[in-house]
Amino acid sequence: MLTQSVAYSWNAALAPDARHIVSTSDDGTVHLWDLDEQRVANRICAITGGLWTEDLWQRYLPQLPYRPPCR
Repeated sequence: MLTQSVAYSWNAALAPDARHIVSTSDDGTVHLWDLDEQRVANRICAITGGLWTEDLWQRYLPQLPYRPPCR
């Protein structure tokens, strides 16, 4: 899951499974970033209640064609 941190991330590495990125921050936090598209889409749908509109898509993913993740 991607989370927001107030600290700067100084180091990042792709995990051996190529499905996660691990990063460390100057406040000592370690973040695990999930790269699995389906799990990320499921998380977006759970958080937004399935209201991932075309406007939201264009705001955060303008370089990609609109494909509603919540069905």
